[in-house]
Amino acid sequence: MKDLKSIDWLRNIKNKKYNFLRVDTLFSNNRYMNIEIVQSGGWHFSNLKSADGLERKYFNDENHSEYATQNYSKEKILNNLKNKTIGYDHSAKSGTEKRFTETKLSLVDLTKLPNFLQENKSKYSEWFD
Repeated sequence: MKDLKSIDWLRNIKNKKYNFLRVDTLFSNNRYMNIEIVQSGGWHFSNLKSADGLERKYFNDENHSEYATQNYSKEKILNNLKNKTIGYDHSAKSGTEKRFTETKLSLVDLTKLPNFLQENKSKYSEWFD
């Protein structure tokens, strides 16, 4: 945490391997020579919403025009919830058709979730199968 400049700084870091001749990496705030990405470094639950909440989130998202282009709708979101899928691929580059490839969600072992959720499973039972 002591090295975290800001959340926006973290978002803007480029996950690339730069050649040592790239002098600009020495002076850049978002290009680094030796970046270490932590795999499975955390959780976020920003998509734990109702269909209305998800629709509002998607159409206010930075990629909202892509959702509109793909004819995303509340019905499509409800279908994804029913089938336990998401209608996009987080690892694909934005602006591509590949980004909107349907992805099947998988269950995660409760022991891999944050302690708070393990201890409060009954409080959040609507999100657990």
